[in-house]
Amino acid sequence: MKVNKWQRALQKNRPASLKSLKKYCKEAWAELVKERDGYKCVLCGSTAYINAHHIITTKCVLTRYEVDCGITLCSGCHNFRITSAHVSPWILYEWLRTNRPKQYRWFLKHREAVRDEQPKLLTDDYKRILANLLKKQRSN
Repeated sequence: MKVNKWQRALQKNRPASLKSLKKYCKEAWAELVKERDGYKCVLCGSTAYINAHHIITTKCVLTRYEVDCGITLCSGCHNFRITSAHVSPWILYEWLRTNRPKQYRWFLKHREAVRDEQPKLLTDDYKRILANLLKKQRSN
């Protein structure tokens, strides 16, 4: 795990660029999602080529780094099959409704956020997000 690299990005004497902080937030978020899901695709059980998929678009910065916004999928279930999350997202939403009702309720509550005006995140925002993600990793 890259926790040390991510922690170093938060140190005052080693300022990280905005680009690096965005990358580290995405990596830390993905790691938390995969860890929660046991490092396997929740739909087919594959452990090969797993990805953390956002159930609400990443264009929505208000939900982008919420662990509940993520689900672990193999590359087939993520992108390549006709039933994949990007080709047929309703199949994933139905799976969530049936198998993860709490996460499905979170999705229903937050999916309208994409209609809201999205704030522009600054360096300090990404530092705060990364620090919160690292706290979650330590508590798992």
